Amino acid sequence: MTILSYLTSIAGVGMGLSSIPQIIKIYNRRSAKDVSKITHIIIVLGALIWMLYGLEIQSFPIIISNFVGILTNGLILW
Repeated sequence: MTILSYLTSIAGVGMGLSSIPQIIKIYNRRSAKDVSKITHIIIVLGALIWMLYGLEIQSFPIIISNFVGILTNGLILW
């Protein structure tokens, strides 16, 4: 892998983890009533498509970063 591949992996995972503050807020408040479900559904669907594309072209940075996004945004939806 190239340096750019490593950087995109780190950036992608960081973006996927950016939902963690929202997850913590939901957990602490014990409520997600003010969170837009449609936004996170769109994010999960988009990340799923990108992850499938990453699998097709065998690109680890695309696969891992979108997998993390699916997990964190899926957790918000749950």
